[in-house]
Amino acid sequence: MLFAISYPVMTGEGISRETLEVVKARNSVVRTFRSDGERRVVVDLATFSSDVKRSAYGEVLASRLLTPFRSDGDQDALRALLKTYVRRAVDDSTVDLRKDYGRLAERVLIDPSHFVLKKVRGLVALYPPLWRLFWWSSRGSPYASLLNGVIENIKPVLEELVTARALSVDPNSGLYRLILPPEEKEELRDSKGFALKKRIEWLLLHGKLGIGLPRLVFEEALEGGWETLSPPDPEEALLIPTESGPQPLSFEGDILDIVRKLYGSEPSSVRISRSGRLFNSTYLVEISLDVEVKRLFLKRYLAWSDVKWIAAKLWSFPLRNFHLSPAARLSNELFFITYLRERGLRTPNVYGVSWRKRVLLEGVIQGSSLRELWTSFDTDVTNLEDVTVRCGESIARTHALGVTLGDCKPDNVMVDRKGVVWLVDLEQASLGGDRAWDIAEFVLFMARYLDLKRSKEFARYFGEGYLRFGDDKDMELALDPKYVLVMMPWSPVWTQVAALEGLREALRR
Repeated sequence: MLFAISYPVMTGEGISRETLEVVKARNSVVRTFRSDGERRVVVDLATFSSDVKRSAYGEVLASRLLTPFRSDGDQDALRALLKTYVRRAVDDSTVDLRKDYGRLAERVLIDPSHFVLKKVRGLVALYPPLWRLFWWSSRGSPYASLLNGVIENIKPVLEELVTARALSVDPNSGLYRLILPPEEKEELRDSKGFALKKRIEWLLLHGKLGIGLPRLVFEEALEGGWETLSPPDPEEALLIPTESGPQPLSFEGDILDIVRKLYGSEPSSVRISRSGRLFNSTYLVEISLDVEVKRLFLKRYLAWSDVKWIAAKLWSFPLRNFHLSPAARLSNELFFITYLRERGLRTPNVYGVSWRKRVLLEGVIQGSSLRELWTSFDTDVTNLEDVTVRCGESIARTHALGVTLGDCKPDNVMVDRKGVVWLVDLEQASLGGDRAWDIAEFVLFMARYLDLKRSKEFARYFGEGYLRFGDDKDMELALDPKYVLVMMPWSPVWTQVAALEGLREALRR
């Protein structure tokens, strides 16, 4: 015997122990027998290693390394195989996180149990009798100590990944976060492990289960005792930071649940009213707490049939690739809210997220958008010039960080009552992208609301602010007539031309 691991299993007669022995042998060995009332599985090292490294047997053997086992024998050999298997599980989870959550994957806080639960869920989906090994991980299981034991087994591997800068440890929560290499920021590589489809094909086409492990599979399938178990939810172990503390991405509660957690009391009333213009899926939430009224901003990310984004996509697709997926837009918004704030720009506070319902709850910014300031008769003209210049500075600072806003218009720049500039509605933001598009859209969209003189003034003030931190070459590119053509459905050509003249004046100063 090279080494052995002993672990608890669920059978039709209750919980018992089972032992897997890995032996050195020249020929393939897979057999089962009972000794002292305990079931024992014996497998040769080559067979076991091939399942650990390549899913050669659908991980029916290798998966035992993710149990709360006790071990005997060559600990170095056991640790080497455990490291290989856990590393594969983490690599596969990393790929899935990036695919499921986009940029947000880098901001998600990962409890180490996620890597275990994610793997377990995939394994039992392919081969349900494996529940006999993972019964302690089922939803609502009271056996948290067993899961903790598995986490302790895999932690050394996670710490190595931290040292290798594949993971980082969040200083506030102590949970893990992904670190994606630069080449994976925009385009994700395929999983290093076997996807579920590949594992099924391998098993069916090569008959691995039916030929290589006949008795083992037959016994496990007949044992029973696991049929009523519910699968774990790996998203319960993924959290997103909010102003009310880390919140599981599996959260499916309503606004009241968030309010109770946020303020620690039951509101006397909650009033929700639609906010914004036609096609906007945004709402103002007013919460009455005794004599105080709190206000939050709720945003729903609609599906591809949202008329606003379909129109934008069809018209501007030669210049700008708008994100239409609700998940991609929510992911972008959450990522860039934090990304820009960490780098000194003002973005909204996040108070709650329902990933599955595609809903975001933000703090209300007490102020007005730049568009509202320019179309209001009550705005002080001198102050308006200063505010517009500072908005130009904020867009330039964003570009200097390598970020473009995509949907960059005066509606999405807020000025609070203290004159502080905030960037909102970041769902179309991206790393890289066309900075000239941001500049052109900002001034040409505003030309929809202003006459010739004011369109020119607006663009000049904005341009002067932008050039304090931005590149004049980007502004020169924004003068390209192709942007006027794209904005024709929104703004008259004559006011757009006046706006471009305003940018030219800013460049000449």
